[in-house]
Amino acid sequence: LGELLNTAQNELKKLGVNDQKIDNLIDTAKTSGALGSKLTGAGRGGCMIALAKDEEHASYLSRKLIQAGAKNAWTFKVNETKREFQNSHVAEGWGENIESNS
Repeated sequence: LGELLNTAQNELKKLGVNDQKIDNLIDTAKTSGALGSKLTGAGRGGCMIALAKDEEHASYLSRKLIQAGAKNAWTFKVNETKREFQNSHVAEGWGENIESNS
């Protein structure tokens, strides 16, 4: 999944929907050990996703992203579950929301 996020982000950059601030946060996530990261939403909207190894790493990434200029960071645990007729992924919040002081 991390590799897919990185590949998708490279394609978004080629399309020109990236933003320098988001690019900086994506770079911060990667240098902080994220398995993958990309912008999300309609582009240029100021939101990105970073895939962490575990809950502790997610907290670490959140703090690093705030230090790098992110206004907020939320952590979620993704569980794979089976539902009738389909496979899906469900996000469960770990209950952590880190906000910057700015």
